[in-house]
Amino acid sequence: MSATCLSHTCSDRALGSVPLVPRRAKAEPGLFGGLIARLARELRLRRAARTLEAMPDHLLSDIGLARGDIPDAIRNGRAWREDGR
Repeated sequence: MSATCLSHTCSDRALGSVPLVPRRAKAEPGLFGGLIARLARELRLRRAARTLEAMPDHLLSDIGLARGDIPDAIRNGRAWREDGR
C-alpha cells in the first residue's frame, strides 16, 4: 500500500482512479441565488448600456453599432447586417 492511499483496496489500482475525497455535487442556486444572479446581470447590462450611450457616434460606428442599436445589442448581442455594419 502506498503512503497516499488510505485503504487496502487501492493498493493494486492506479492512484488517479481512486479519489481520496469524494466530489461534492454542484449546488443549485435556489430562489435567492437566482434572484441575486439576475440582479447582477441586469446591473452589468445597464452599466454596459450607459458606457455605449456615452460614446460619440463616430466611435459607435467604428465598432459597428448605431445609437438606436444599443439596447438590442446589449440584450441580444450585435446582429450582423448585409451592409457590413
